[in-house]
Amino acid sequence: MRTAQLLDPLSTNITIALGWVLVASGDPDRGLEELERIATSQPAYGPGRATLALALFARGRLDDAVATTTRAPAPLDVVWDSTLGFLLGKAGRRAEAERILARLSAPGDRPEAAYLVAAVSAGLGRTDDALAWLNKAYDEHSPWIPWLKTDVQFDALRGDAGFKALLQRVKLD
Repeated sequence: MRTAQLLDPLSTNITIALGWVLVASGDPDRGLEELERIATSQPAYGPGRATLALALFARGRLDDAVATTTRAPAPLDVVWDSTLGFLLGKAGRRAEAERILARLSAPGDRPEAAYLVAAVSAGLGRTDDALAWLNKAYDEHSPWIPWLKTDVQFDALRGDAGFKALLQRVKLD
């Protein structure tokens, strides 16, 4: 990732990916620094703020993660909504998370929707619903499935037999 960033230092997505990889691989301070730089320089860019919020959550900083999501200029996109719904559910703000869940689970033609609904369901502590939506996401070839094994939104599901079976089905375990 460092090489990619050297080749294209202005790439927002490379910086976001680098930040997440650093957080996930044991260098959270440097990873958060990269993610905070993007969130500060481009506050309206949903993926950057969403990744920063999840990185803060992964570091046990739920209040900071929620603050990062609620300080956004406006709801930014469906991934942003999903991250916000997940974090609000974790923070016990169920009514707000439920509204986001209803919006995301409304019928539509978005291949990523099932995975995003699963994340909000997980945030609300609805393991069975989250697993059902994750299986649907796999069946629908969601572009988010490759992240399943490391996505912090599903950490609470890791010990569940259904989650383990899904990881085997996806060939991530």
